[in-house]
Amino acid sequence: MSLDTLKKLRIDGYKPKAVHVLVGDAPKWANADADTVCIKHGASVKSMDFRPLVGLPVSIFQLGDCNLLLLETIHAVEAVKPELLAIAANAGAVGLNPEHERILENLQRRYACNT
Repeated sequence: MSLDTLKKLRIDGYKPKAVHVLVGDAPKWANADADTVCIKHGASVKSMDFRPLVGLPVSIFQLGDCNLLLLETIHAVEAVKPELLAIAANAGAVGLNPEHERILENLQRRYACNT
């Protein structure tokens, strides 16, 4: 889904329990998931409105070789003050605790295998 779609859902009163932000080579099926935002290669992160993520737990997943896009996305999400920010990148995971980080890494692998 797009951030614009999430914005409309939030305006209508829908608040997801958590949002996954897939950066890079996201699987095609992920666009249909109401709690997943896909940011593909070539996207202009600076022109995106990340405000629909305010106050939500957000997990960012790097899929493929997209370090600059990942960093831009992390900074943009941090700026809107999510409730929680977890990251699963090619360099490793940052979560609440080691168990959460293992879960993030497993999810990252599953997203990457289904592109």
